[in-house]
Amino acid sequence: MTEHLVQYQGFWLTPTMGLKTLMWIQYHFKPRPSDIFLATSPKTGTTWLKALIFATVNRSRYGSSDHPLLNTGPHDCFPFLDTYVDGNDRSLHELDAFPSPRLLATHLPFGLLPNSMTDDRSCRLVYIYRDPKDVLVSKWLFMNKLTPKL
Repeated sequence: MTEHLVQYQGFWLTPTMGLKTLMWIQYHFKPRPSDIFLATSPKTGTTWLKALIFATVNRSRYGSSDHPLLNTGPHDCFPFLDTYVDGNDRSLHELDAFPSPRLLATHLPFGLLPNSMTDDRSCRLVYIYRDPKDVLVSKWLFMNKLTPKL
């Protein structure tokens, strides 16, 4: 949390994770027409919406007793694209190995998503927006749970 921030196209990002992730996605990642992306800012209902989309897309693939969401969290079934950024070709090979439709999420703001993701018919994009006051309260309560009690 003490890392410096840089402003890029009107948004504040960390140099190593946010800016590096953005550059990798913009220059190397190619979405498939069947891909489904979930773009959210933190604390806007990302986990809930990941579970809902995964269950909807895979409703006929799994039975009620072997559904992955019974044993695994939504973040494992619907991973963040940001976690695959490591600066080498391994990232691309891992993403290419995902079966279609690929379900991927990101916390990048809509204005920073590359045209390859926002153009019509390049992929499906679900973007969730929440009232900033509600996000602030949710973030405040979340951070207070992480703060050690004296």
